[in-house]
Amino acid sequence: MNNQSSHLLLGASRVLCAAGIAMALGSATAQEPEAPETMKPVIITGSYIPTVDVNASPSPVKVLTAAEIEKIGVATVSDVLQRMPQNNAGQFNESFLGGNSFSKGSSSVSLRGLGPNATLVLLNGRRLASYGFAQNITDQFVDLNSIPLAAVERIEILKDGASALYGSDAIAGVVNIILKKEFTGTEVTARIGNVTRGDDMLEQSYSAAWGVLTEKGSALVIADWFSRNALFYRDRDFAKSANQSPRGGVDLRSSSGNPGTIILTSPWTAPDGTVYGTGRYRVPANPAVPGRPTALEIVANPGLNRYDFNPWISAFPDTTRYGAFAAVDYQVLEKVKLFLEASVRRVNYEVSAAPTPVFGDLDGFTVPASNPYNPFGQDVTFRYRITEAGPRIDEGETTAIRLLPGIRFELGGDWTAEAAFLWSESRTLEIGKNFISAQALQDALNSTDPATALNVFGAGQGINSPDVINSLKVRTFRSGDSVLWSPDIRASGTLPIDWGAGRVGLAVGGEYRYEDVKDLSDPFSEGGHIVSSGGTSGAGSRDAWAAYIEARIPLLGQDLSFPGVKELEVQAAGRFEQYSDFGDTANPKVGVRWKPLDQVVLRGTYAESFRAPSLVELFQGRSTSFDFLSDPARGENNLQYRVERGGNPNLDAEEAKSWTAGIAFEPIKHLTLSVDWFHIKQTGKIEDLDPQDILDNEALFPGRVIRNPPTAQDIAQGIPGTIVKIISGYENIAERKVEGLDFGIRYLYPTESWGEFTLDASASWLYKFDEIPSPGDPTIHYAGSYSVPEWRGYGTLSWDYKGFTFSFTANYIGEYDQANQIVYKYVDDLWTFDLQAGYAFKDTKYDLLNNVRLVVGVLNVTDEDPPFSDSSNDTAGYDTSIHDPRGRFWYVQVSKKF
Repeated sequence: MNNQSSHLLLGASRVLCAAGIAMALGSATAQEPEAPETMKPVIITGSYIPTVDVNASPSPVKVLTAAEIEKIGVATVSDVLQRMPQNNAGQFNESFLGGNSFSKGSSSVSLRGLGPNATLVLLNGRRLASYGFAQNITDQFVDLNSIPLAAVERIEILKDGASALYGSDAIAGVVNIILKKEFTGTEVTARIGNVTRGDDMLEQSYSAAWGVLTEKGSALVIADWFSRNALFYRDRDFAKSANQSPRGGVDLRSSSGNPGTIILTSPWTAPDGTVYGTGRYRVPANPAVPGRPTALEIVANPGLNRYDFNPWISAFPDTTRYGAFAAVDYQVLEKVKLFLEASVRRVNYEVSAAPTPVFGDLDGFTVPASNPYNPFGQDVTFRYRITEAGPRIDEGETTAIRLLPGIRFELGGDWTAEAAFLWSESRTLEIGKNFISAQALQDALNSTDPATALNVFGAGQGINSPDVINSLKVRTFRSGDSVLWSPDIRASGTLPIDWGAGRVGLAVGGEYRYEDVKDLSDPFSEGGHIVSSGGTSGAGSRDAWAAYIEARIPLLGQDLSFPGVKELEVQAAGRFEQYSDFGDTANPKVGVRWKPLDQVVLRGTYAESFRAPSLVELFQGRSTSFDFLSDPARGENNLQYRVERGGNPNLDAEEAKSWTAGIAFEPIKHLTLSVDWFHIKQTGKIEDLDPQDILDNEALFPGRVIRNPPTAQDIAQGIPGTIVKIISGYENIAERKVEGLDFGIRYLYPTESWGEFTLDASASWLYKFDEIPSPGDPTIHYAGSYSVPEWRGYGTLSWDYKGFTFSFTANYIGEYDQANQIVYKYVDDLWTFDLQAGYAFKDTKYDLLNNVRLVVGVLNVTDEDPPFSDSSNDTAGYDTSIHDPRGRFWYVQVSKKF
């Protein structure tokens, strides 16, 4: 590469960032100046055809540049995407469910609320291995925490279906995270921040970048380290108790407490002849003899003792993340260039939950009459919290590795070709501490020796000896490993076809992809031998071949235009894929971009997309539960039945059709307004069958209700036999339709004396989210329902003046229905406001200060609490998938370039 080419590349990068600002609302700039001849074409998400006009796509694309990301004021990729209006229901981060989700320590994005498995996440335009642990057991996703924000150049969000270009998962759209590649010199950055309510949630991040740019190529290495202390529910007044009834909810405290509850399964006769019937009786907190209440002291208090588990739960887990990224680009021959991307990242987390609860009546644990602490002289069961074992702790470690070597050719003219081999892996090992062995628990209950027997009749700490408690404890293990490797080849350029509107662009390519996923639990967990905990294992692999073609056809423009048609361009693409497990699929996409006036751009797309069933959905191991259900065929209600769940190797792909239509116009210079309509229809959606739906529609699910042969009495009554088990699992049964509008406004106001002012705002209105869960079910309208806000938005007003930057950001989440509507009908809407100020030191007399940038800021300046939610899943009183419990947060960031 010669010096001129090097400067052209640097200039293209700068122009791309500037043009990306204009696209930040997903709008095509209405008035598009002619590009300089020296601008190097670049690829924007939604197309494989390079272009010098990054606003020319018929698809709505949002671009966040590094400068815009800095103004948001957060330290992680997850926190950036959490603020995007298109990110809706189904998103989560490491605080979801108090960190005690199926995918601890991770985060995801869910465009249009269709779930993380319907949003394709790319890194530099190529795939990443999914996280080793699927969320909710089935939803595979890319963990955003495995991508360092320090290395991000920009984030592109394609807001329509894109399977015609990228393949599976791109139903709701694509999030393409572009990392830095060309950088000269050395830059170090340090950032610290914390909440302002007195608790220590210290957040720290440090990074160092080194880069070199020569005539032959470039090299860049970035290393980073991030840590954040835990925040617990007990640190927030609104979350410190699971009893949310004072706030308008219900008492969600556990019925398994300490002191516990004794359950008589047969009547007990007191010494005075009084008979106490079967039922629940509370162990007193302060009996006459500590740890040894009499039977009369217990039966004097009928009911359940409850336990507040919230103080133990981590709202945000303690986490540490560190790693390195490298990018090398080297010209070995005049028209041949080798490139390499390599990264490794380690994520550690520690999640806390309350001590183990024991539901003896539900799980079959009995205190025999021979237990030396049993005052009843007969077998009883119980509910009890083993607080002496301490909180259950899950410590996890994720290692994400990505390697991409490749070669790029100049074929002649403007044609280029590229071949690469991608290796990506995500490995997670999670170790659970202070869990309780079911067999050891029953053995301790059966013991007749006071030194080894477990006393569930006491209250508080110190009732049982440490030796007894330690004999119950076990460690659990869960390992997840997701591997993706994929060679690909692609080529692009223009055809010698030009009727006056410009040359036809063409891109072709093919790829092979191999995926392997393993999620393995230890035998104790998988076998159901851990008290109040479980585990399942699954493993599977697949491969797929794909080929695609894309054309960009300018019909009118340049030398061929008419009044009302300044430009008219069509984009057409198609992709064919052959999978080893479910078959083949073909997906087309067509887009149109029409510029009737210099100030107006109209655009629209139609696309067909699909999502291949995840390997977890196909090959998940069998798990068993006992659910309270009703059997309408026999007229039996609210009984426990055995339910088995597992993967279904016969699943087909989910399919979707999407439409977009939009307008962008520039009524005055530097002001761009945009509106984009979107509609997605998803069919064959994979759902975990509801066991009650199976029983209510038994004829629609043959072979899923296993019954005993009917007795003579059953035959006489005309009813089937009793249920042995219900086989649940996954089927392609659901249908969804979502529809809405995206709004954008961007205004640049440069002045001669006071610098430049910028207004950048966007909002999304999801006014339709309809679902038919299974055949025969009525349509459920989810838009505006619990955890599906119709409105989301954010806007930033910034001022840049002589090295100073000041910004004010407003974030908005609209109201939505309460889950139960016990007192309040809605989860309130929420406004939060952020402030930031920065200064870049240049040409000072102190060399140490030159090239230093200082940034200070406050998130959630008014210290707003998340709005109240009465959902039974929200024991902390707020929606953990949508809202944030941190409150006001300050930060200081310093960077120095050498």
